[in-house]
Amino acid sequence: GCSPDGLSGEDGLLERKNPQLETHADYLLEGGLEDDYRCQCAFQLIVTGRKWCDLVSYCPPLEPIVVRVVPNLFTQALRAELVTFLERFKKAKAMLGIPEHVTAEGEILT
Repeated sequence: GCSPDGLSGEDGLLERKNPQLETHADYLLEGGLEDDYRCQCAFQLIVTGRKWCDLVSYCPPLEPIVVRVVPNLFTQALRAELVTFLERFKKAKAMLGIPEHVTAEGEILT
């Protein structure tokens, strides 16, 4: 699963960060924060099927940073790896005799 901080209209997600002053200042000086949250935003786009995610860093008194993240080659590669992982996971469960409706934590889905 994933837990975006909000939904925006029909197409978007919102992911908010409220870092310490030093971290936010680094984001401003280094030109962005998307590298630190690339996997999180890409995964949320895959899970939700949304078209974009606004990644926001806010730490007064400095100016906020807003980066629009859209699916890209990284998102496509992550999706392919997730499909491979899920196939291997299902095969491992079957080999161990674990029914499809039992989670990795042993919970029974109804």
